[in-house]
Amino acid sequence: MNRNLVARKLAEKMSMSLVDSRVCVDTVVSIMVEGLLTDEKVTFHGFGRIFLLSQRPRTVRNPQTGESMMFESRDTIRLKPSRELIDKINKRKRK
Repeated sequence: MNRNLVARKLAEKMSMSLVDSRVCVDTVVSIMVEGLLTDEKVTFHGFGRIFLLSQRPRTVRNPQTGESMMFESRDTIRLKPSRELIDKINKRKRK
């Protein structure tokens, strides 16, 4: 599902124009990005928590050449799904 499809579904459910729903979706995404840029956790009850995780520098090996390389430290984005979301997904698979 992409941003446009989310905007279309939001417009249908909320009886609003597609333009307005796209503005809403874009605004929510930009607020989430701003929060992540300031090291805030973004939490949606029933969905999960999106947060930054710092990875420490590490040595890796190139499988083709066998050469060791050093990866610098970096931040990655993680999603920790809520228990409620996990339960819904597991119930869907059982049906």
